[in-house]
Amino acid sequence: MRKPAIAVLLMLAVSAHAANNATCDRASLLAKFNQAPALGGAPEIPAKLETQLKRFVLFDSPLAMDGYKYNGLVDMGGTRAWIIRFGGIAGAVEWFGPVTVEPAKFVGCPDSPGTKHPSGSTESGRQIKS
Repeated sequence: MRKPAIAVLLMLAVSAHAANNATCDRASLLAKFNQAPALGGAPEIPAKLETQLKRFVLFDSPLAMDGYKYNGLVDMGGTRAWIIRFGGIAGAVEWFGPVTVEPAKFVGCPDSPGTKHPSGSTESGRQIKS
């Protein structure tokens, strides 16, 4: 009688985990990294769009040989996303993108703990700080 109960609990846990992660498709954005053009710096985002931006961790493993970490920045009101690669031996910060995404796939992604809010305005908007 214990085995069926354990199996049911395990299935519930797996389905709950899948449901929670169904709207945070990090892999699809990280897969577009090879397609994303390198930028010379952070993109300029018009001030009116700042509230639509969602930044979250794409990849952050202490076992990564190169020491790089990756964040995603998605325009939740549009179809654009950028990838930020930072860290490494020299502590570099590199921006890539934009790439086309479906924002609905990233609704459930938790915000990156290192998210810095944009500051320093320009005529066309603000430049995102890394």
